[in-house]
Amino acid sequence: MSLVEQSVESDPDLSALGLPESLDEVDAAGLGAVVVRARRAGALMDWHRLRAMAEVFERLVAPHMDSDQRVFDAHARAANEIAMMLGRSQAGVETELMDAAHLFAGLPHVAQCLHDGVITGGHIRTVIARTALVGGQEYAPLVDQELAEALRRQGSWSLQRLRDVCDRIVFRHDPAAVRERRKASEEGRRVWAENATDGMAVLHASMTAENVASRQPASMRWPRVCATVIRAVTAPAGPMPCSLCCQGSCSSANATAATSVMPRFPPRRWCKPLKHK
Repeated sequence: MSLVEQSVESDPDLSALGLPESLDEVDAAGLGAVVVRARRAGALMDWHRLRAMAEVFERLVAPHMDSDQRVFDAHARAANEIAMMLGRSQAGVETELMDAAHLFAGLPHVAQCLHDGVITGGHIRTVIARTALVGGQEYAPLVDQELAEALRRQGSWSLQRLRDVCDRIVFRHDPAAVRERRKASEEGRRVWAENATDGMAVLHASMTAENVASRQPASMRWPRVCATVIRAVTAPAGPMPCSLCCQGSCSSANATAATSVMPRFPPRRWCKPLKHK
């Protein structure tokens, strides 16, 4: 049997997903509907994948939850087997196993939203990250139900909007959980570099939003972010110097040293007077 014949026999039945086998006879107006159905089909496939991984966790890992050593070994062994089949890293699969277990055990109504195509796999990753501290709590079913109702409302879901909705619902039931995640994020601030293409590198930094945009208009935020990253890299051993708040009353002892690392930028870009209404 030729490779082409094998490929034809192994192709999935797209009609079962509401998708046409060929787009040749689909008019321009119908292509949009195909895109919508394909998105829903992709969400359904994500649901099945996560459901299978949650079942793996339930069968192979959960029985050993009483023993720290055994649950660690079982978790690593299950993740290693899946990683070998998928050609992925074991660490990534270990995280996905935990996420899948959290989704179907703690957020079943949200999981149903994924099944119905209301949200996508990318949305689910954000929801799981923002509700990680909810698992096992008495109020977890309420958070699950309220979040599912919010997701089913009309409107698009940007990453920031989804984060805000999750945080607002969790904060309503457990303000300490949101504060704890905020504290952990602040303690995890860092600066790191990433290899890019064509001999380039990308410099990243994580910091509080107040440190980036405090007292700054929107048009000046990115230059200030770049300046803060440069200062963090050029002085990694000491405390981070002045964050260039551009206020004349600033008494930071590091203000002079901080501005000296950026001689190429005109001062007006950093310290433009703000107009107060």
